[in-house]
This record gives sequence, structure tokens and C-alpha cells, in this order.
Amino acid sequence: MRAYAIRGLVAVAFVVVLLSSSLGSTALWSAQASMSSGQVTSGQLDLTQDPMTITLSREGTTRDVSTTLCHEALRPGDVLTYRVPVTPVLEGTHLEATLALDVSGLVVGPLRDVVGSPSVSVETRPQGLLPAAPGPWHVTPALHDKLVTGIVTVTIPESLGGEHQGRTLEPGTIRWTLTQA
Repeated sequence: MRAYAIRGLVAVAFVVVLLSSSLGSTALWSAQASMSSGQVTSGQLDLTQDPMTITLSREGTTRDVSTTLCHEALRPGDVLTYRVPVTPVLEGTHLEATLALDVSGLVVGPLRDVVGSPSVSVETRPQGLLPAAPGPWHVTPALHDKLVTGIVTVTIPESLGGEHQGRTLEPGTIRWTLTQA
């Protein structure tokens, strides 16, 4: 019986050593499952700008000065109208953006304080996609590939005195921006 007791004690000691050691179990249990994540496509925001036109209205007549503005001698009461067309690209589900027309840099030079801030409105084709009032405008994919024309008007005041003769209305910038909301 003594041999059986010694074998039993050795077996118990071996089990205690295995369970208390840091070797852990020698069993290999594992399982894996693969899942498709699906396709993700990013949206797109872009602006396609068409050529700007500039008209000069004077004494009841209006003419295109898009290529000749630099040769015009502006007079009190003249009205310059800049038509700045752009086509927004808004591709993507639930994509929202802000469309803005910045004219803060349009009137520069010595006549800036005399002329003041230009007025801004907008037209869309088809009509009514945006309010005509100055922006910025909240836009959605409903405006994708639709023509938006910014209309910027600069008026030379009737009260402009002779002290401003020979001064220059220097060319400035008009900038469209489309920013994801």
C-alpha cells in the first residue's frame, strides 16, 4: 500500500505544481470569425467657376465691360455689376455645406471709403434654390450641379466731388467658398 500512497502523493504534487505555476494551461482553445466591413465612399465638395462678366450702367444704358473695364473712366452715378457664376459639386449621402461669396476684397485703393461696401445677391438655375439675400447659404446635395450666380453691385456715388478726380478703383477679388458643415 505504501507504493500506492507514494504514487498518489506524487500525482497530487504534480497537479499542484501545474496549477500553481505560471505556465498556464497547455490546452489551445481559440475561434475566429471574419466580418465584411462594407464599402465606404467619401463624398466630394468642389466648385466649378464659369467666366465672370462685368457690366457698366450709365445714364440708362448698360454695356459689357468684362474685358475693357481697365480702360473705363468711371463717373459719379456709374454702376458696375459683377456676375460671378459657379456650379457647386456636392456628392455624398447627408452631405451639408456652407456656400459663401466674399466680396470684402473687391473694392480696394483710394476710392474704397467713398464707394463703400458692394451689395450682394444670388440667382440659381433653376430659380429659387437659394434665397436671393446675401449669404452665407446652407446647401445640400439638392444644389449639386446647379448654376449659382453671385451678383455684386458697386455704385459710384452721385455725390462724388471733384477732389476724387483721377483716383483709381483698383481691381480686387471676389471669392466663392464651399465648406463642409
